[in-house]
Amino acid sequence: MLAAVSMWLVSVAVVLLLTETSSGQSFRSDAEILAYLNAVDRECMIWSCRNAINRVDPGGNLDLNCSIIGVVWSYTWQFKGREIASYVGETTTVIDENRYEVSVTPHELDRIRYYSYWRDVRFTIKRASHPGDSGVYNFTISHFRGDCQEMNIYVDLAGATR
Repeated sequence: MLAAVSMWLVSVAVVLLLTETSSGQSFRSDAEILAYLNAVDRECMIWSCRNAINRVDPGGNLDLNCSIIGVVWSYTWQFKGREIASYVGETTTVIDENRYEVSVTPHELDRIRYYSYWRDVRFTIKRASHPGDSGVYNFTISHFRGDCQEMNIYVDLAGATR
């Protein structure tokens, strides 16, 4: 009987955690991130990513921002089916450093503490004002056990001029 009550309490806690996180609330700790990933049977996932960008101010940099949670072994950025940046293990590779830049930082918990299992990934397109920079950018993450997820980000710079 005690085991059944204990299992019920665990399932209620998981439901509350899933409800809280899916409604846009932040995680309060790395332990909550790991519990959430365990509840959804994932090693890692893209937590947030703006999926459509329409900007017309010419000449500036354009940032594509995504947040990832869990243990991510690798990620890639692709544009029109071509890999333009990747990260594997501890090595980041950018195909054209004059055009693109990637930064990965721990997500801030508060002003002095950071998460270990939540990262913010920023992909910068330098001087993104040419309509040729418009199109679908694909962000894919994976875990070394094969768990992966991807997100398409649609960029429309058709109104931009150099």
